[in-house]
Amino acid sequence: MNATRPRAALPRGFVFWHRWLQVSCLLFALQALSWCWTGSFDPFGWWNRQAARGFLAATLSSGLAECLAPRELAAFQRFWVGLVGASAAAYFLLLGLLVRHALHPGASWAWWTAGGSLLLWFIADSAVSFRAGADFNVWLVNLPCLAVNMVPLAALRAACCTRQHP
Repeated sequence: MNATRPRAALPRGFVFWHRWLQVSCLLFALQALSWCWTGSFDPFGWWNRQAARGFLAATLSSGLAECLAPRELAAFQRFWVGLVGASAAAYFLLLGLLVRHALHPGASWAWWTAGGSLLLWFIADSAVSFRAGADFNVWLVNLPCLAVNMVPLAALRAACCTRQHP
C-alpha cells in the first residue's frame, strides 16, 4: 500500500499570488502570440505612434522621407514584431510552467529563476530602449509588465525562499 503524507498548509496569501502569476503568464503569452498574427504590439496604435514619433521624426524632417517606402516599412515591422511575439510567448509559457509546477514553498531556486529572468529582461530591454531614445517603451510596456509580475513574486518570496522542515 502506498501511503502519502498530508500536504502542509500553504502560507497565507500564497494561493492567491501563485494563481495571479499563472494567469498573468498565460495572458502575456496570449498577448505575445497576437503580435505574431497582427504584426503590432497593441490594437490601439499607441506604441506605433510613439515609435513613429521617436524614430521617423528626424528622418521625415531631414528630407529623407522619399527614401521610406511605407509598404516595405510596414512589412518589415510586421516581420520583426512577429519574431519578438514568438520569443515573448515562449518566455511567458516557460515562466508560467515554472510557476505552475516548480514554484512552491521552499523552492528558492524556482523563485530566483523566475525573478532573475524577469529582471534580466527588464534591465536589458530598458537599456536598449533608452539607448535608442525609445523611452516610451519602458513606460508603456516594460514597467507595467514588471509590476504585474514582480508584485506577486515579491509576495511569494518569503514562502519560497525559506527552508521548509518536514
